[in-house]
Amino acid sequence: YKRAGTSVAEKAQAFEARAKAQPADLAACLNAVGFLLLAGEHSRAEALLQATCAASSDDPKPLIALGRFYAGARKRGVAGAREKAIQALNAALQKSKSEEEKAEVRRLLGEAAG
Repeated sequence: YKRAGTSVAEKAQAFEARAKAQPADLAACLNAVGFLLLAGEHSRAEALLQATCAASSDDPKPLIALGRFYAGARKRGVAGAREKAIQALNAALQKSKSEEEKAEVRRLLGEAAG
């Protein structure tokens, strides 16, 4: 991005604006979260994921993404991230409909709890 003349922070801001305009679009949210994490904006990434979860209340995928985010935060040593990951993944498990999705969430729960 430096070669193209755009900083990671500028890209993160642009993707974040696009994701906020379409809060139910998980792909836009995940793109923005990726750039926000690259830019070191962890709290903004968390807020964006939470807004996407609220906008997509029936879909377990945003909750799975939030659980993975907190699992990564736990690895970075963030206090309380383990509990938040387990909480998000339990909520995703309740909303999951297919057995494959439930199996994936259970696997992630095992990793988050361990």
